[in-house]
Parts: sequence; C-alpha cells; structure tokens
Amino acid sequence: MWYNRLRLFLVSFFDHLAREFEFHFLANVQPKPSMAMLLGLRQKEDKSLSLFVTHFAIVMQGVPYAHPVLVTYLG
Repeated sequence: MWYNRLRLFLVSFFDHLAREFEFHFLANVQPKPSMAMLLGLRQKEDKSLSLFVTHFAIVMQGVPYAHPVLVTYLG
C-alpha cells in the first residue's frame, strides 16, 4: 500500500497524513472534460453533442412533469 512507503515519523499530525494522501491520489486524477470539449464531440460528421443538447432542451420544455433541474439548466 502507498502508506507503507511513508517514512517513519514523517507523519506526526493528521494534517501531514491528509497532505500525503492528497499528493498520492491527486497525482493520478484525470482532469474533467470541459464543456467546450464535450459540446464539440461528434458521433458522426453531422451529429454533434451540441445539436443533441439543443434538441433535448427544446423537447424537455414540452414535457409537462419534467424535473425542474432539467428545465432550469436546459431551458
């Protein structure tokens, strides 16, 4: 385990252990994709995610019992 490699007496406080934990796991984190990157995704040449989201938002406005989050963020 990663914590077995910690030097003896290196971690004397919880804050030190938390910092080591963050350094270990943050080094392996993949960045989240940006909205611009997601909307630029394409299934085929003429079918972008942006077109799908636009169409979905229009359709959701006509759904009578749609969850408010969908209507608020897409409408």
